[in-house]
This record gives sequence, structure tokens and C-alpha cells, in this order.
Amino acid sequence: MRRDGPLFVTFVAALVSLVAFFVPHALVSGPADALAGTAVVVLACGFVLGGIQLVRVNLDAVVHRREGWPYRLVLVVALVATVAAGFVEGPGFATAGTRSRWIYDTVYAPLAASILALLAFFVVAAAFRALRVRSVATALLAGSAVMVLLGRVPLGAWLTAALPAPLRLPSLAGWILDVPQAAARRALLMSAAVGVIAAGFRILVGIDRPHVGNDDLPPGSEGA
Repeated sequence: MRRDGPLFVTFVAALVSLVAFFVPHALVSGPADALAGTAVVVLACGFVLGGIQLVRVNLDAVVHRREGWPYRLVLVVALVATVAAGFVEGPGFATAGTRSRWIYDTVYAPLAASILALLAFFVVAAAFRALRVRSVATALLAGSAVMVLLGRVPLGAWLTAALPAPLRLPSLAGWILDVPQAAARRALLMSAAVGVIAAGFRILVGIDRPHVGNDDLPPGSEGA
């Protein structure tokens, strides 16, 4: 029962949710909606447990003065202050003029923008290393990337203003994004969807059992 119970619950829940997409009947949609609501509650409990674990681990590091403990202290203080402000202000915590909104606008948003700005430099450095021309394929990739980058800024339009309209960089960049890039993106999405279906089927029939736990259970624990 230690394995069969979770596998049976997974199979029934997945089957009901899957059938609800194809059978619009109250006998099916009702249980599917109930399962969806239960999943939301479980997810909320997971957020709470994750926050508690985050505080516990970081407080332990602060108490024992482990490496980076001042940053962990800032993390714990910020987490507790944000959650406390949300509880005090109630359902309207996200409206303008509240403490929670002030924390978001003056602390979180600038920090997120700074991290994204730093990430742009890493992306450029990685693109420079990846777009080194070593073959015909990398030459095509580098040329397309340069045309798209220049075609999305006013400089590209200014450099090719004397050319016919179809040969200008904005037009070429739009064609690259609408035709070859869109085709490749759809192929990737279709292959990813097939992979998700295959992974879901394996979990549905019990081939993959990540929700059960370790398969190397001690002898005699199957019926525990």
C-alpha cells in the first residue's frame, strides 16, 4: 500500500482531469474542478512549508555564523517584514499606498531590474562565444543574429535607408522572425509537447514514480 496507494490516486486524478478536457459533462467536470481546487490548496501549503524551511535553514546559518550569514539575515528579515506587512494590510495589500506595494516598488522592482541588467552582459558574452564563425551553420546563425539586432533598432533603418524596402534591415529582421524563427519555434514547442505527453503517460501508468519516493525500499516495507 505504500506504493500502490499514491499510484492509484495519481492514476485516478490524472484520468479524471484528462477526460474532463474531452467530455464536457457535469459528472466529469465537477470532480475535475474539485481536484483542481485541491491542487491549489496543496500548492498553497507547499508555499507555506517552503517559506518555513527557508527561514529555518537561513536562521540556522545565522546562528552558527556560517559563510554568508549577513546576507542570509537580510533575506530572513526581508521575508518576515514582507509577510507581516501583507498580513497586517489584508486583502488590499497590493493596492497603491500600502506598505507591501512600497516594498515592491522601492525594493524588489529595482533589485529585479538590476539583476536583469547584469544578466544582459552575461547574455552578450555568451552570445559572443557561441557565435564565433567556425562553419557555415555558425556563419548563418551569426549573420541572422546581427541582422535581427540591427533591424530592431533605429540604427539598422538608418544604415539601409538607401536600399529598396524589402532589403532594408527592419524588413529582413521581420522576415527572419516571422518565417524561419517561427518555424523553428513551433517545431521546438511541438517536440516539447510530445515530451510532456510521454512523461505524463509514464507517470500515469506508473512507469515513472517520482511522487512515491525512493524505489530502494527495505524488504518487507511494501505493505507498510
